[in-house]
Amino acid sequence: GWSLPRRVQRPSHARWLAAAQSFLNCAALRGYGHGCNGGGVGDVLQYMERFGLPDETCLHYTATDHTELSSPAEGLTLEQHHCDVRNMCRNCMPKRKRDTPHASDDDDGDEEEEFHCWGIPEPITYSLESHGMVGTEGDVDASVSAMMSEIYQRGPIVCAIACDDRFDYGYDGGIFNDTSLTGDDVDHDVEVVGWGEEDGIKFWIARNSWGSYWGNVGFFKVQRGVNAMVIEDGWCWYAVPNVSVEQSVRNGEMVGSMDGLIRRS
Repeated sequence: GWSLPRRVQRPSHARWLAAAQSFLNCAALRGYGHGCNGGGVGDVLQYMERFGLPDETCLHYTATDHTELSSPAEGLTLEQHHCDVRNMCRNCMPKRKRDTPHASDDDDGDEEEEFHCWGIPEPITYSLESHGMVGTEGDVDASVSAMMSEIYQRGPIVCAIACDDRFDYGYDGGIFNDTSLTGDDVDHDVEVVGWGEEDGIKFWIARNSWGSYWGNVGFFKVQRGVNAMVIEDGWCWYAVPNVSVEQSVRNGEMVGSMDGLIRRS
Protein backbone atom coordinates (compact mmCIF):
# COMPACT_ATOMS: atom_id res chain seq x y z
CA GLY A 1 0.00 0.00 0.00
CA TRP A 2 1.04 3.66 -0.29
CA SER A 3 -0.03 6.68 1.64
CA LEU A 4 -0.56 9.45 -0.90
CA PRO A 5 -4.32 8.89 -1.38
CA ARG A 6 -4.91 9.45 2.35
CA ARG A 7 -2.73 12.55 2.28
CA VAL A 8 -4.53 13.91 -0.77
CA GLN A 9 -7.77 13.71 1.21
CA ARG A 10 -6.50 16.07 3.89
CA PRO A 11 -5.97 19.29 1.86
CA SER A 12 -8.57 18.20 -0.71
CA HIS A 13 -12.24 17.30 -0.50
CA ALA A 14 -11.68 14.29 -2.76
CA ARG A 15 -12.19 10.70 -1.65
CA TRP A 16 -10.59 9.02 -4.66
CA LEU A 17 -7.53 6.80 -4.81
CA ALA A 18 -4.71 7.49 -7.25
CA ALA A 19 -4.88 5.44 -10.45
CA ALA A 20 -2.45 2.58 -9.90
CA GLN A 21 -3.29 1.22 -13.36
CA SER A 22 -2.12 4.42 -15.06
CA PHE A 23 1.22 4.00 -13.28
CA LEU A 24 1.53 0.34 -14.29
CA ASN A 25 0.71 1.08 -17.92
CA CYS A 26 3.47 3.62 -18.34
CA ALA A 27 5.96 4.08 -15.50
CA ALA A 28 8.31 1.18 -16.25
CA LEU A 29 8.79 2.49 -19.78
CA ARG A 30 10.00 5.76 -18.29
CA GLY A 31 12.41 4.04 -15.92
CA TYR A 32 10.27 3.92 -12.78
CA GLY A 33 9.87 0.38 -11.44
CA HIS A 34 9.23 -2.86 -13.31
CA GLY A 35 5.46 -2.94 -13.69
CA CYS A 36 3.93 -6.11 -12.27
CA ASN A 37 7.45 -7.44 -11.62
CA GLY A 38 7.88 -5.05 -8.72
CA GLY A 39 9.57 -1.81 -7.79
CA GLY A 40 10.03 0.53 -4.87
CA VAL A 41 8.11 3.30 -3.16
CA GLY A 42 10.67 5.74 -4.52
CA ASP A 43 9.67 4.79 -8.08
CA VAL A 44 6.07 5.84 -7.45
CA LEU A 45 6.97 9.04 -5.63
CA GLN A 46 9.54 10.16 -8.20
CA TYR A 47 7.13 9.42 -11.04
CA MET A 48 4.34 11.38 -9.38
CA GLU A 49 6.61 14.32 -8.66
CA ARG A 50 7.57 14.50 -12.34
CA PHE A 51 4.41 13.43 -14.19
CA GLY A 52 1.52 13.29 -11.71
CA LEU A 53 -1.26 10.69 -11.73
CA PRO A 54 -5.03 10.89 -12.24
CA ASP A 55 -7.41 9.30 -9.75
CA GLU A 56 -8.84 5.80 -10.11
CA THR A 57 -12.06 7.03 -11.78
CA CYS A 58 -9.90 7.64 -14.86
CA LEU A 59 -8.71 4.06 -15.18
CA HIS A 60 -9.73 1.22 -12.88
CA TYR A 61 -7.21 -1.33 -11.63
CA THR A 62 -6.90 -4.45 -13.80
CA ALA A 63 -3.76 -6.06 -12.25
CA THR A 64 -1.86 -5.83 -15.55
CA ASP A 65 0.96 -3.67 -16.88
CA HIS A 66 2.34 -2.36 -20.17
CA THR A 67 3.26 -5.88 -21.30
CA GLU A 68 -0.46 -6.70 -21.63
CA LEU A 69 -1.31 -3.70 -23.83
CA SER A 70 -1.59 -3.82 -27.60
CA SER A 71 1.51 -3.32 -29.75
CA PRO A 72 2.25 0.24 -30.86
CA ALA A 73 1.42 1.41 -34.35
CA GLU A 74 4.28 1.66 -36.83
CA GLY A 75 6.53 4.59 -36.05
CA LEU A 76 5.58 4.83 -32.37
CA THR A 77 7.81 3.79 -29.47
CA LEU A 78 6.46 1.71 -26.59
CA GLU A 79 6.52 4.80 -24.39
CA GLN A 80 4.63 6.92 -26.92
CA HIS A 81 1.97 4.23 -27.26
CA HIS A 82 1.56 3.02 -23.68
CA CYS A 83 1.86 6.49 -22.11
CA ASP A 84 -0.76 7.88 -24.49
CA VAL A 85 -3.80 9.49 -22.84
CA ARG A 86 -5.93 6.42 -23.67
CA ASN A 87 -3.79 4.35 -21.31
CA MET A 88 -3.74 7.01 -18.59
CA CYS A 89 -7.36 8.21 -18.45
CA ARG A 90 -10.24 6.91 -20.53
CA ASN A 91 -13.99 7.19 -20.96
CA CYS A 92 -16.31 4.76 -22.73
CA MET A 93 -20.00 5.22 -23.44
CA PRO A 94 -22.64 4.88 -26.17
CA LYS A 95 -22.56 8.11 -28.11
CA ARG A 96 -21.81 9.62 -31.48
CA LYS A 97 -18.44 8.46 -32.81
CA ARG A 98 -15.93 11.10 -31.85
CA ASP A 99 -13.71 12.87 -34.33
CA THR A 100 -10.82 13.74 -32.00
CA PRO A 101 -7.09 12.94 -32.10
CA HIS A 102 -7.52 10.87 -28.93
CA ALA A 103 -10.43 8.74 -30.10
CA SER A 104 -9.84 5.01 -30.48
CA ASP A 105 -10.15 3.51 -33.94
CA ASP A 106 -11.69 0.40 -32.41
CA ASP A 107 -15.45 0.00 -32.06
CA ASP A 108 -15.72 -1.88 -28.78
CA GLY A 109 -19.49 -2.36 -28.70
CA ASP A 110 -22.71 -2.74 -30.60
CA GLU A 111 -22.66 -0.77 -33.85
CA GLU A 112 -26.22 0.47 -33.35
CA GLU A 113 -25.28 2.00 -30.00
CA GLU A 114 -21.98 3.31 -31.42
CA PHE A 115 -20.23 2.45 -28.17
CA HIS A 116 -16.94 4.26 -28.19
CA CYS A 117 -13.86 4.80 -25.99
CA TRP A 118 -11.55 7.79 -26.01
CA GLY A 119 -8.65 9.19 -24.04
CA ILE A 120 -9.08 12.17 -21.71
CA PRO A 121 -6.16 14.53 -22.43
CA GLU A 122 -6.69 16.87 -19.46
CA PRO A 123 -7.94 15.02 -16.35
CA ILE A 124 -7.50 16.13 -12.76
CA THR A 125 -4.06 14.91 -11.72
CA TYR A 126 -2.19 14.83 -8.43
CA SER A 127 1.55 15.37 -8.11
CA LEU A 128 3.98 15.95 -5.25
CA GLU A 129 5.48 19.06 -3.76
CA SER A 130 8.13 16.97 -2.03
CA HIS A 131 8.91 13.53 -0.69
CA GLY A 132 11.59 11.94 1.46
CA MET A 133 12.49 9.33 4.04
CA VAL A 134 11.51 9.03 7.69
CA GLY A 135 13.60 7.47 10.44
CA THR A 136 17.21 6.54 11.06
CA GLU A 137 18.74 3.28 9.91
CA GLY A 138 19.97 1.28 12.88
CA ASP A 139 18.30 3.50 15.50
CA VAL A 140 14.91 2.09 16.47
CA ASP A 141 14.06 4.75 19.06
CA ALA A 142 14.82 7.61 16.66
CA SER A 143 12.82 5.93 13.90
CA VAL A 144 9.81 5.36 16.16
CA SER A 145 9.83 8.99 17.25
CA ALA A 146 10.17 10.28 13.67
CA MET A 147 7.45 7.95 12.38
CA MET A 148 4.97 8.98 15.06
CA SER A 149 5.70 12.66 14.52
CA GLU A 150 5.26 12.45 10.75
CA ILE A 151 2.00 10.49 10.98
CA TYR A 152 0.61 12.88 13.61
CA GLN A 153 1.61 16.02 11.72
CA ARG A 154 0.90 15.07 8.10
CA GLY A 155 -0.72 11.67 7.82
CA PRO A 156 0.15 8.06 6.87
CA ILE A 157 3.59 6.98 5.72
CA VAL A 158 4.85 3.98 3.73
CA CYS A 159 7.37 1.59 5.28
CA ALA A 160 9.35 -1.30 3.87
CA ILE A 161 8.98 -4.54 5.82
CA ALA A 162 10.43 -8.03 5.84
CA CYS A 163 7.79 -10.75 5.81
CA ASP A 164 7.57 -14.45 5.09
CA ASP A 165 4.84 -17.08 4.97
CA ARG A 166 4.16 -16.74 8.70
CA PHE A 167 2.85 -13.25 8.01
CA ASP A 168 1.53 -13.70 4.47
CA TYR A 169 -0.52 -16.82 5.22
CA GLY A 170 -0.52 -17.07 9.01
CA TYR A 171 -1.49 -13.64 10.36
CA ASP A 172 -4.36 -14.25 12.81
CA GLY A 173 -5.44 -10.72 13.65
CA GLY A 174 -3.26 -10.17 16.71
CA ILE A 175 -0.12 -8.08 17.21
CA PHE A 176 2.52 -9.54 14.90
CA ASN A 177 5.92 -9.51 16.59
CA ASP A 178 8.44 -11.38 14.45
CA THR A 179 11.96 -9.98 14.90
CA SER A 180 13.89 -12.83 13.28
CA LEU A 181 14.24 -11.28 9.81
CA THR A 182 16.82 -8.71 8.71
CA GLY A 183 17.16 -5.91 6.19
CA ASP A 184 18.24 -8.48 3.60
CA ASP A 185 14.74 -9.98 3.84
CA VAL A 186 12.84 -6.75 3.10
CA ASP A 187 10.43 -7.50 0.26
CA HIS A 188 7.21 -5.56 0.80
CA ASP A 189 5.80 -2.09 1.55
CA VAL A 190 2.83 -1.19 3.72
CA GLU A 191 1.03 1.98 4.77
CA VAL A 192 1.45 2.84 8.48
CA VAL A 193 -1.58 4.86 9.56
CA GLY A 194 -1.38 5.03 13.37
CA TRP A 195 -0.43 3.35 16.62
CA GLY A 196 -1.86 2.02 19.87
CA GLU A 197 -1.30 -0.18 22.91
CA GLU A 198 -3.04 -3.33 24.18
CA ASP A 199 -2.25 -5.09 27.47
CA GLY A 200 1.01 -3.16 27.71
CA ILE A 201 2.14 -4.07 24.19
CA LYS A 202 2.73 -1.12 21.87
CA PHE A 203 1.94 -1.55 18.18
CA TRP A 204 1.63 0.11 14.80
CA ILE A 205 -1.58 -0.01 12.78
CA ALA A 206 -0.80 -0.65 9.12
CA ARG A 207 -2.72 -1.23 5.90
CA ASN A 208 -1.61 -4.00 3.58
CA SER A 209 -2.21 -3.98 -0.17
CA TRP A 210 -3.71 -7.44 -0.53
CA GLY A 211 -7.39 -6.50 -0.31
CA SER A 212 -10.03 -6.38 2.40
CA TYR A 213 -10.21 -10.19 2.54
CA TRP A 214 -6.81 -10.32 4.29
CA GLY A 215 -6.16 -9.52 7.98
CA ASN A 216 -8.51 -7.09 9.71
CA VAL A 217 -10.32 -5.84 6.59
CA GLY A 218 -6.91 -5.32 4.99
CA PHE A 219 -5.21 -3.90 8.10
CA PHE A 220 -2.89 -5.47 10.67
CA LYS A 221 -1.00 -4.67 13.87
CA VAL A 222 2.75 -5.06 14.32
CA GLN A 223 4.65 -4.58 17.57
CA ARG A 224 6.14 -1.11 18.00
CA GLY A 225 9.58 -0.35 19.42
CA VAL A 226 11.31 -3.69 18.75
CA ASN A 227 11.92 -3.35 14.99
CA ALA A 228 9.50 -6.18 14.24
CA MET A 229 9.51 -6.97 10.51
CA VAL A 230 12.37 -4.42 10.25
CA ILE A 231 9.66 -1.73 10.12
CA GLU A 232 11.69 0.70 12.27
CA ASP A 233 14.99 0.53 10.41
CA GLY A 234 14.68 3.88 8.66
CA TRP A 235 13.05 2.68 5.42
CA CYS A 236 9.87 4.73 5.55
CA TRP A 237 8.71 7.48 3.17
CA TYR A 238 6.55 10.57 3.37
CA ALA A 239 5.04 12.59 0.52
CA VAL A 240 3.52 16.06 0.39
CA PRO A 241 0.78 16.08 -2.28
CA ASN A 242 0.10 18.87 -4.75
CA VAL A 243 -3.66 19.19 -5.28
CA SER A 244 -3.56 22.46 -7.23
CA VAL A 245 -5.28 21.01 -10.32
CA GLU A 246 -8.28 19.86 -8.31
CA GLN A 247 -8.36 23.17 -6.46
CA SER A 248 -8.48 25.04 -9.79
CA VAL A 249 -11.78 23.26 -10.47
CA ARG A 250 -13.16 23.87 -7.00
CA ASN A 251 -12.38 27.59 -7.13
CA GLY A 252 -13.98 27.98 -10.56
CA GLU A 253 -10.92 28.54 -12.76
CA MET A 254 -11.45 25.25 -14.61
CA VAL A 255 -14.46 23.05 -15.33
CA GLY A 256 -14.69 19.41 -16.36
CA SER A 257 -15.94 18.15 -19.71
CA MET A 258 -16.05 14.91 -21.69
CA ASP A 259 -12.52 15.75 -22.86
CA GLY A 260 -11.23 16.72 -19.44
CA LEU A 261 -10.60 20.14 -17.94
CA ILE A 262 -11.18 23.38 -19.80
CA ARG A 263 -10.60 26.92 -18.59
CA ARG A 264 -13.78 28.81 -17.83
CA SER A 265 -14.31 31.91 -19.95
